[in-house]
Amino acid sequence: MTSKGIIIIALGHPAYGQMAANLAASIRVNTPDLPIHLVWADEALNHLTDAKKALFHTMEECPYECYHRKDGKRVYIKAKTHLYDLTPFEETIFLDADTIICPRKPLSDLWDAFSHLDMTMENRARVNLAEIKPSDTYLWGSIPDIVSTFKITQGYLYGLHSEFIYWKQNERMRGFFDTVKDEFENPKMATVKFDGDMPDEFAFAIAMLKHNLYPHECPYIPLYWYLTDKRLGTSLEYVIANHYGYSVGGNATPDSVQRNYNRLASAYFRKLGMQYPYKVRPKRSYMAQRKVM
Repeated sequence: MTSKGIIIIALGHPAYGQMAANLAASIRVNTPDLPIHLVWADEALNHLTDAKKALFHTMEECPYECYHRKDGKRVYIKAKTHLYDLTPFEETIFLDADTIICPRKPLSDLWDAFSHLDMTMENRARVNLAEIKPSDTYLWGSIPDIVSTFKITQGYLYGLHSEFIYWKQNERMRGFFDTVKDEFENPKMATVKFDGDMPDEFAFAIAMLKHNLYPHECPYIPLYWYLTDKRLGTSLEYVIANHYGYSVGGNATPDSVQRNYNRLASAYFRKLGMQYPYKVRPKRSYMAQRKVM
């Protein structure tokens, strides 16, 4: 098992394979020696040239059980709950396919920053369950329902963003991910739906409460996401000066965000002597299920 590397998941629509290739190109320029492993399924690779496939050091088709429920329902978001099983690395950073790395902050810096950690995850807020205030809210479910369902009155309920996750392969993390998988596979309460199913971030948040295992900082925002971070700054110069990456997650991507992402992708492809980076567009424009989210 290689000691350190990046894992990317691209499942379903060919756009995810194309965005994964853009992300891999950005990593190749930012940190050339860092291995990149791609997990893919269905049509994700259909539009990738051999040159784009070569941006990944290794590729693996996602096992059926990692993105289907027991009744056969296809749920791509489920694959994140299986990251511990899917990685070929001893220390892993997972990045969503619809992100791209910024040029000024080497990803290699993160391995030193995380050397004392078992895991961390992008997050922007948390609720202290021992001191719940009337103003406290949680995106994916009712806080009173969570307290009563799981009988948890201590600890922190994190507002997580699973587009960035770091972890080590060890027994503590194996147990943590086992709980994440169980919470997703066997829902204990109703949640707000994401793409027609339970959000993976809810399963991660409950596992954190059960294992008393949390991100190392709150907030921790290595990847800029316009929807939540525009109050801090919106220019590309601001983003690359303050963040490791740029996210184009979500259904509706503003024109300015598309331009910034496409500028970065084009610059990385030029540096690698490659042509035709994928030009990002709003997911609602090509994915029917996203139009109702």
